[in-house]
Amino acid sequence: MIDPGVFRSDPVLDADSGGTFYYQSLNGNDLSVDVYQSKDGGATWGPPVAEFGGDKNWMAIDRSGGASDGHIYGIWQRFASCCGSNVLTRSIDKGVSFQSPVPVVVSPTFGMLAVGPSAELYATGVDGTTTQDLTHFVVSKSTNASNPARRRPSQGDASSSAAT
Repeated sequence: MIDPGVFRSDPVLDADSGGTFYYQSLNGNDLSVDVYQSKDGGATWGPPVAEFGGDKNWMAIDRSGGASDGHIYGIWQRFASCCGSNVLTRSIDKGVSFQSPVPVVVSPTFGMLAVGPSAELYATGVDGTTTQDLTHFVVSKSTNASNPARRRPSQGDASSSAAT
């Protein structure tokens, strides 16, 4: 067990370009999200690092090979979370810390994140802008989330689209 005695759910596992594994999970006691790191293929894990968060969390790691390689992004649904409509966080220091969350256009819920080949960040899920609209699927894209100088990675040139 990574965290004995603590109920955890919503597990997400990913790895960076160097082979370090990251495990993200929801603490069922308080709906916080933590990230653990393993540099030995999962044989041992470091202590938890708080990532803000909430229910239905997801994580993606940039493996684009560019300046943002190793950035970790986390997202969750806004209806059971720490931070209202601010649902996206990132780590620009390989999981040592996470930045304060920011909102995402159309607030994708019950979905996932992906990092494209040019370090663009995609968030997809059902539309969580005002409710959990299970009939509309949305995609938000940011081409500047990888820029560590930007305090708000989902702002600027973010765009979105929806489908029913």
